[in-house]
Amino acid sequence: MLFEQGLLEARQILKDFHLHRKKQKILEQNIADFKDIQEKNLLLRKQNHDIAGHLQVISILLQKGDLEKAEKYIQHFL
Repeated sequence: MLFEQGLLEARQILKDFHLHRKKQKILEQNIADFKDIQEKNLLLRKQNHDIAGHLQVISILLQKGDLEKAEKYIQHFL
């Protein structure tokens, strides 16, 4: 009886250990995914900043009536 109880407890401990390992792996994957999303978000923010700067240059050139420079500037990025 005591042996069976010990065996049941050992099985439960092993089951809990495997469940903990599964949860740990999921957590590690979630952390890796989050870091990847953060990096992509930073890249997109940099690109948005750059695009806003280019649009500002084009806007200024158009406001000045310098269509030729605006067109050359646009063509440079196409």
